[in-house]
Amino acid sequence: MNSIADIDTYDEALRSFSWSRIWELFDGDREYMNITHECIDRHRALGTAISVKFSDGHSERYSFAELSDQTGQFANWIKRLGVAEGDRVAVVVDPSRAFYVGMFGTMKRGAVAVPLFTLFGPEGLALRINDCNPKLILTQSDPAPLAKHFPNARVIAVDEAFWKEIAAESPVFEAKTRTTGPAYL
Repeated sequence: MNSIADIDTYDEALRSFSWSRIWELFDGDREYMNITHECIDRHRALGTAISVKFSDGHSERYSFAELSDQTGQFANWIKRLGVAEGDRVAVVVDPSRAFYVGMFGTMKRGAVAVPLFTLFGPEGLALRINDCNPKLILTQSDPAPLAKHFPNARVIAVDEAFWKEIAAESPVFEAKTRTTGPAYL
C-alpha cells in the first residue's frame, strides 16, 4: 500500500486504496472505532496537536498527550453527570482548549458533539438547541440565560470550577463506540 503522504490527488487516492484496505490506517475496525482515539489518543507521543491564536495576539498550544488526558477526564466527567452514548452535548465555546476538550471528550464518550457558534443571536442559538435537545450545554458565557431558556439541559460554564472538576477525573477512559453509533453518523 502506498503511504497516505505520497497521495497528491483524489483520483490517485481512489486508485491506491480500496475500501477494505482503508481500515488498515485505523486502530478501529468496521464495528468499533472511536474518532477521538484515532485523531488524538494514538498520537500521544507526537508534539503539538492544536495551536490557537487569539484576537488579542496570545497563542496557546496543546500536545496530543495533554488533549488525550483531558478528553478522557471530560468523558469520565460527563458520564458521571449522566450523559449516555447518543446523548447530545452542545458546545457553545470559541476555539480554545475548552472547545477541543468538550468536542473530542464528548465523542470519546460516544455522545453527539454539537458545536454551536458563539456569535449566534438568541433566536439562532435557540433554534439549534431546541433541534438537538442536548442533555448538557457547555458555555463560555454566563450560564443563567441558557439555563432559564433550556431547563431540560444542564448548563455548565467553562470557568475555574469547571476545570477543577475535570482535573479530578481519571484521564483513562475506555472508549468502545460502535461505528454505527449516532456520534459518528
